[in-house]
Amino acid sequence: MNNNNIILSVNHLSKCYKLYDNPWHRAFEWVSNRKRIYHKPFWALQDISFQVNPGEIIGIIGQNGSGKSTLLKILSGIIQPTTGTYEIEGKLLAMLELGMDFNPNLSGKENIYRTAELWGFPKNYTKEQIGKIIEFSELGDFFERPVKLYSSGMAVRLAFSLFAFLKCDVLILDEVLAVGDIFFHQKCYKRIEKLVSDQTTIILVTHNMADVQAICNQAIVLDKGHIFFKGNAKEAAYMYYQIRHKGTKNVIPLQKVKNRDLQSGNECTDSAEKSVSDKKPYWPPDEVFTSIPFSNETTVPARLTKIAICNEQGMPCTSFNQGDFAHFFYEFYLYQDIDVPITVLSLTNKYNVTVHGKASSQYNNILVPAKVQKNTYIRTCQCIHLKLSSGEYVLSCSLCTMPKNDYDQRYHLMQADLMKRISILTAVDGVGYFIITNNAGEGLQGRYFGICDLPGSCQVMISLQNSEKIYKECSKNKFPILISETRSLIR
Repeated sequence: MNNNNIILSVNHLSKCYKLYDNPWHRAFEWVSNRKRIYHKPFWALQDISFQVNPGEIIGIIGQNGSGKSTLLKILSGIIQPTTGTYEIEGKLLAMLELGMDFNPNLSGKENIYRTAELWGFPKNYTKEQIGKIIEFSELGDFFERPVKLYSSGMAVRLAFSLFAFLKCDVLILDEVLAVGDIFFHQKCYKRIEKLVSDQTTIILVTHNMADVQAICNQAIVLDKGHIFFKGNAKEAAYMYYQIRHKGTKNVIPLQKVKNRDLQSGNECTDSAEKSVSDKKPYWPPDEVFTSIPFSNETTVPARLTKIAICNEQGMPCTSFNQGDFAHFFYEFYLYQDIDVPITVLSLTNKYNVTVHGKASSQYNNILVPAKVQKNTYIRTCQCIHLKLSSGEYVLSCSLCTMPKNDYDQRYHLMQADLMKRISILTAVDGVGYFIITNNAGEGLQGRYFGICDLPGSCQVMISLQNSEKIYKECSKNKFPILISETRSLIR
């Protein structure tokens, strides 16, 4: 490798497996000296090329079966490629899969020495690092107990603690943060930052798009053994979500959507109330939308046809920072006449807890027709201020209807009576998803704890004797203390 700025270079890498319908076919093919072919070729990887610089973190993402594990095994030297080459400058370590190859009958400490020796580290080197490994893992007495007594989370702690303190130039982490609590994740992030500062290159394989966008410099999206996208981590996450929902044939690269000339006067507003109530709300171009599959049956009252998630600039987006505005566009098609239409959007987190849900009828000053005829499309533009904790969220859409008289009296009805007068036409779960990451420099918790940020205010009052004198001194020194002027409170 001639370029000193490149530590890993993969050039046209491909891997083909032979699939046999019958175990005997392998023997028949071998006996015939390959004059007769009994296998079917399966290309797990085809023409994979990329380069990584020292101190970079590259994400490898894709659906199950996309070729991620095959690529990692080739880079780790476990299997050989069918065609193509790869070059690594320096030493590579690979933490593949959660289970690791620990001997279940050996203790955690014994497995540390054994695994390090298998990777070429002398016992004296491991002995120097063992104290740091024990402290980082926080396994306590379990460090001296057999690994078969460990939970999966404890095994991951042990494995990451080992690899985090073995000197290497390239480190492969495969789903290392899929198990463990937030405190362990925080320690992992902090250690990864230290490794990167020491110019260690990290290849991160994960299904967590928040991790990819938060710490990766670039990312590669694999699909059916091919590189579908290579570049910016946030755009890679967008492409991954689009492939997962649309399939590769219907995905349009984000850059092409950005370059499209939007119609004048259709800019997306940055206000939740405006986005819903404007007379001419912004509606994205067709390529931004995800079409919702459906059967040819027309016995249902209505169906959801398509949905799109955009940022404040009207561009398709699946990654937001805390506090961003997200614009949700979704469309229903009617197979029958209905009364007043009511659309509903709800968000659930990874625990399937509904963190937010709001119907069009709950917005003030929204204009809706008293009746809608069949063969009509109902479009909704809904904007939400994403004051939510970081993580992945799934959205669901519903269409309901209720008579005009009941709709006008909806604020005066009890909840039980209101629900009796609403007819649900269609409800579709899991039609889209997006992730929220913390703003840079705000730590892992962000600006609040829990699921969401609730509006409110706060004051701090300190009760002290001689408050007037202290208040004057604090004011003189511009010290930010609020002291009650009520003597009864002070006492």
